[in-house]
Amino acid sequence: MATGLELIAAEQQRVVEIEGYGPSHNAQHTNNQLPKAAIAYLFLATGDEIRAGYSWPWDGSYFRPKDAPLRALVKAGALIASEIDRRQQLEGGKHV
Repeated sequence: MATGLELIAAEQQRVVEIEGYGPSHNAQHTNNQLPKAAIAYLFLATGDEIRAGYSWPWDGSYFRPKDAPLRALVKAGALIASEIDRRQQLEGGKHV
């Protein structure tokens, strides 16, 4: 069984390889869009689809609210990791 970190890393890799959303794409997402999308998936993981929909920062066609709670957590984790990477790029690779 994969760990949570392994599942998140695999999701990040899938998003880059299949969806084409790599670092240059993520750099375009300002105004906390990536964390807001993560929040939407966290709401889904708790069963709160209404708040999830309100939190989603992009066009609704990109939102997949039928994910199982575990899958929603994995997506949230990958979005948070992507936001961390994006902010580190802006700061010249400085770590926290």
